[in-house]
Amino acid sequence: MSLGAIDVDSEPLNSQDNVEDCLMTYVEENVNYTCDCGGSSSKCVVVTADGIINQTFETSDAAYNLYVRYARCVVFGVCKGDTVHGKDGTQRRRQFFYNKEGKRADKYISNLNRKREHKALTRTGCEAMLAVYFDTKTSAWRVKKLVEKHNHDLVPQCLAKRRVMLMSSSQRRIWIYNHIERTRRAKFIGGDSNATISYLLGKVDVDPMAMARYSATDESRLANLFWAYGICRADYQCFGDVLAFDTTYQKNKYRRPLVIFSGYNHHRQTCISGFALIENEQTATYTWLLQNFLDVMLNKSPSVVVTYGDETMKAAIQEIFPNTVYGEPVLTTRLAALELCAANFYTREMFGKVKTEIEGVVSLDVINEENISTTVVLKVKECDRGQHIYTVLYERNTENMECECSRWSSEGIPCCHMFCAMKRVGLQKFSESLLLRRWSKNAKKYMDESSAGSTVQDRERELLMRYDALSVAAT
Repeated sequence: MSLGAIDVDSEPLNSQDNVEDCLMTYVEENVNYTCDCGGSSSKCVVVTADGIINQTFETSDAAYNLYVRYARCVVFGVCKGDTVHGKDGTQRRRQFFYNKEGKRADKYISNLNRKREHKALTRTGCEAMLAVYFDTKTSAWRVKKLVEKHNHDLVPQCLAKRRVMLMSSSQRRIWIYNHIERTRRAKFIGGDSNATISYLLGKVDVDPMAMARYSATDESRLANLFWAYGICRADYQCFGDVLAFDTTYQKNKYRRPLVIFSGYNHHRQTCISGFALIENEQTATYTWLLQNFLDVMLNKSPSVVVTYGDETMKAAIQEIFPNTVYGEPVLTTRLAALELCAANFYTREMFGKVKTEIEGVVSLDVINEENISTTVVLKVKECDRGQHIYTVLYERNTENMECECSRWSSEGIPCCHMFCAMKRVGLQKFSESLLLRRWSKNAKKYMDESSAGSTVQDRERELLMRYDALSVAAT
């Protein structure tokens, strides 16, 4: 069953409110307006730009409401702008903009002292707007300016079909109650199944592009359920070339496998393409799931599918995505463990420096490795700095490490060449010889403990060494 294709029950809410129970459908590519009431309702009126320009309004809110109805037909959002008041304090002019108007100020973009990452840029400088003013002669609000042109693409044509509910809030509430009651008469047994389907049916009102498919067992119980929100479908159209899906087995109270379809967007952030609760992990179940996934995603097949290696899943992929390359994730040595170790030991400022060195491993390559007794000699080449090669020595017994770049000797933190060597030999944590306590979060505590049993001269010597180190770090 598809949520996007749900039809409104033809029965009226009641005899008095039948006129206002209208559902309009707008198809952008054909510019056609249709309504379930057949055009008999006074509320079912096509809102066009010419209709707005020739209108007069009793209040500015009435102009705003009409502009919102127009925006729904054209498929964009509206936000309120500035209000100009007269000397007597009454409103004289109002402006309503597209929610992508304007641009973020340069001072916020170029600020280098931000504590958080920039939010994603959503404003495009679009000039679409409506300006109204209060005509003192007629005591009515009139349109001063209407800009229809957009500087960007609106909803894609393949996703442009939408439904706009034209009814008051009270009528919408009654319609929702009736709609939920109708869904409770379904064949499925069990309150959670009914509640889930009712919830997904209700999502159509707020998310017209949401889709869901489900199947039933012979006992009229819920077997498999797949759903995807509108943002999931839109992201898949842009970033659906690589698809990863895995099954979390019996981790919920229903003891059913949960399948999550995911991928990466252009910010390397995880984007979800859909969810599914399936009855079992048989080939027939996965075939049903992938076939419905393909239908919901407008028959767009991924180029690559990454799975965890289940044979039944592979068989379903071969059947539904015959031209898609699939495989298991490649297990590689990660530096997340070393980064976590550094975060727990170093102060915030020093961790930033150490993290920079860890990130520098991506531009390094070990071109030679030689074992001499218990010592490993590694030749590390910097790919972005010509042909320079550094030698790193690693002692397996003591876990001591040295590099000829002398970064450790000069600054007291491991260099990127050392991290590259750690990755090569498979170290998951720092050796004690590479952790300089003076850069740790508990540096003062270590200093107090070490000086507890020392003489006065030893303590003075340690204080002088500490002062000298801090002076060097400050210059």
